[in-house]
Amino acid sequence: TTLFRLEDVEIIKRAFAFKSFIDDADFSKYNLSNMIAMDETAVFMGQASQTTIEQRGASSVYIPSTGYESARVTCILAIRLDGTKVPPLIISKGKKDKIERVSGIFILETEKAWATQAVIRKWVDLMLPLVMRGSQRGLLVWDAASTHRAKDMKKFLHERRIHQIMIPAGMTAYLQTLDIAINKPFKDNLRMEINDYIENRMERNQCGNFVKPKLQEVVTWVKNSWEKITDSCVASALQAGYLDKNYSFKDSAIARHERFGPMILKEMESQEIHQEIQGLDCYDDVPEDDDMTVIE
Repeated sequence: TTLFRLEDVEIIKRAFAFKSFIDDADFSKYNLSNMIAMDETAVFMGQASQTTIEQRGASSVYIPSTGYESARVTCILAIRLDGTKVPPLIISKGKKDKIERVSGIFILETEKAWATQAVIRKWVDLMLPLVMRGSQRGLLVWDAASTHRAKDMKKFLHERRIHQIMIPAGMTAYLQTLDIAINKPFKDNLRMEINDYIENRMERNQCGNFVKPKLQEVVTWVKNSWEKITDSCVASALQAGYLDKNYSFKDSAIARHERFGPMILKEMESQEIHQEIQGLDCYDDVPEDDDMTVIE
């Protein structure tokens, strides 16, 4: 996640704007299975562990690598608000423009392996088939990327009766469900898979150079890494991202943040007091027989 610096006051302001939007959203209009939180993340083919153990004073330290650190695919990760995981979509370089399923993982080829508007549209129709046929409503929770904010994308979603909740700019690290609680364990699992590949299955060509990992190998990494994301991890992610309405905003990740948490809780307490005051009965007139002493 790329962060740009926001003032503390602005972070709190955007956090409460997101809270208000979620509070006002009527989740009962949707089936939870048609409500999806998603994120795009890069998977680098040399993304092995960058830590190792060696004797102090050693002249050289071995860190496993495929030799293809810059080679990458894009992976769309998503979870449904009913607590289930969506099979990942791997976007790789190539010319096949049709989504295929390999070992339970979806694959789509594009010129640059990016999550373009065209890719996202295909993914949306794949993930929400009943919504696409017009029989149900859908909801997407995602960040404010330009592909998500584009007018063409909004029109595309509107035609399919798919609404969206957009994470405020600069707030993905604090409010985006997958960024908070899913991406890190997924990437940790991925590094373990790549390390295992380097140690046990990596091949060399006739010149002695490492061979670039095949797409099927990358599919195996992603598949195994995603399977290790547990149901409890998904449930915790929905709570942390304030997408499970069984929990209060006080249970969200930003409300438990070391720095911003106390500010969030203080503001919530202030709002609760203000609401209580507004709820009190007020009288414009004082009864004539009421004893009242006025001190001027």
